Amino acid sequence: FGIEPNLQTLISEEQANTNEILAPINSSICINEQLIKINRTDIVDGIVNNAGNHKHFVLHGEGGTGKTGVIKDLFAQIHPSIPLCIRKAQSLNVNSLTEIFSFSYQYRLEQFIAAYSEHTQKFFIIDSAEKLQEIEDDGPIRSLIKMLDENGWSIIFTVRNVFLKDLKETLLI
Repeated sequence: FGIEPNLQTLISEEQANTNEILAPINSSICINEQLIKINRTDIVDGIVNNAGNHKHFVLHGEGGTGKTGVIKDLFAQIHPSIPLCIRKAQSLNVNSLTEIFSFSYQYRLEQFIAAYSEHTQKFFIIDSAEKLQEIEDDGPIRSLIKMLDENGWSIIFTVRNVFLKDLKETLLI
């Protein structure tokens, strides 16, 4: 019995991180005791059905239009059979990739990749991707995106319309 972290611990911590980020996101609203929910089934199904190696998505829209709500609905539909990990873009302002995977333990990107290696379909979300523009040293982010792409992750970026062009320029790796 060891106390060192293992891949299952990493998966559990990723799950807790995803739950923490998505918990305050509302995908429905109650007005006069009536639940109102925007039907995003076509969008979510389109993402799930078109995901795969080297297939990435950009969800864009005005602020407050429900981009992250789509992610929450996607998570609700695919969890727990398909992994979904999420990071706010500003949390990617790091000096090394290890910082991206620091929870209770400092995991390496290689451990993250190994933890999900058996899954053929998996999603990594970069939420509020317009914040990537504010990061001076984009080396770790570029390495992360490259490694995710090489290992079969579908990356989903959420971004406000006004920053869409800037994001496209940033992603030209």
